[in-house]
Amino acid sequence: MTITTNPTGAIDPALGLGRPEVATSIEEHAQAQQLLAALEEKVRDGDPGVKPAELRDAREVVNFARLRVQAAQRAAERREREERAAAYAELGARAHGADIVPDAQLVQAFTDALATLDRLAALAVERSTAIQSIAAGAMQLLQVADQHGERDVLRAAGIHNAQQGGLGGPQVILVPADAPPYTLTDVAPQDLLMAVLGRVQARATQTLGDSEHGPSAALAEAARVFPDLATAAPHHEQDQAGR
Repeated sequence: MTITTNPTGAIDPALGLGRPEVATSIEEHAQAQQLLAALEEKVRDGDPGVKPAELRDAREVVNFARLRVQAAQRAAERREREERAAAYAELGARAHGADIVPDAQLVQAFTDALATLDRLAALAVERSTAIQSIAAGAMQLLQVADQHGERDVLRAAGIHNAQQGGLGGPQVILVPADAPPYTLTDVAPQDLLMAVLGRVQARATQTLGDSEHGPSAALAEAARVFPDLATAAPHHEQDQAGR
C-alpha cells in the first residue's frame, strides 16, 4: 500500500478521517517529522550540538512512524472489509427467509379475514331479515289497529309506531314495559361490509399511506405475488366445494 504525502513529506491527515487509530498514527508521524525538521534546522544554523547519529535516529523514527501509518491504514481497511462482508452475510440470511413472514401464514390470515367478514355478513343478514319482517308486520297491524281504534292495545303490546324506507331502512319503535322507548333500525348488510373496508382503508392510509390501487386492482397485484389470495376461501366454503 502507498501512503501519499504532500510536498513537505507529511502524510495527508484526511487518511485518518473516521478512523481514530489511523489518525493517531498520522499524528505520531507528524510529531516525528517535526522533530527531524527541527534538528535539521539546527544543523543549518551551525549548531555544533547536533550529532549525525541524532539525525539518523530521527529519520529512522520518521520512517518507522510512516510504516505505522501504513499498518494502521491496512488494519482499518481489513476491518472495514470484514464489516462489509458481515453486512452482506446478514442481509443474505434475511433474504433467505430469516425475518420474512411465511407466505402460508399470510394467506391463512387473509383466509381468516374472509371468514370473519362472512360471519359479519351472516349476522347482518339475520338481523336485517328479522327487522324487515317485524317492520312489515307492524305496518299491517298498525292499519288493523287504526281501523278498530286499538292503537293503545298495539302500543301496550310493544309496537309504538312503524315506518318503512328512508335513509336508515325499515324502522320499528318498540316500547318494552320495563325500559324507555328505543328505535330498532335496519342496516343493509352490504353497508356493514363496506364499513369494514372503509375502516381498513382509513387505518391502512394512516399507517402505510395511500394505495395506488382500487380493491380489484389491489387483489390482482397481491395475487401476482401470492397466487393463493385469488382463490383463498374460508374453510366452510372449501368444504362445500369439496362435496
